[in-house]
Amino acid sequence: MSTPTISEITVEALEADPFPIYARLREKAPVCFVPAVGLHLVTRWDDVQHVATHPEIFTAEVDASPLVRTLGVNVLTVDGADIPVKLGSRGHLRLKSQTCDFPPISWS
Repeated sequence: MSTPTISEITVEALEADPFPIYARLREKAPVCFVPAVGLHLVTRWDDVQHVATHPEIFTAEVDASPLVRTLGVNVLTVDGADIPVKLGSRGHLRLKSQTCDFPPISWS
């Protein structure tokens, strides 16, 4: 089975508002290659969970992507053993500080 290539998605569209694109991909092509970013995108929760829990098959390592340009090397772009941050280290505290100022989300 081959993975579809979705050429009409642009970096600009992904950076402007990726969520409608992700929703359309979940419906029409949940696993696809997007040449504009040079990445395979996996958009359905069960598929993402499978990919994330099988590092022996899949990798999160990327050379350059909008995510890396925005956040730098982070837990979303490297595999578990390669995460360059140790709990309590300066790097960990930097990453934690970027997310801990947000108020809790109420789902009710």
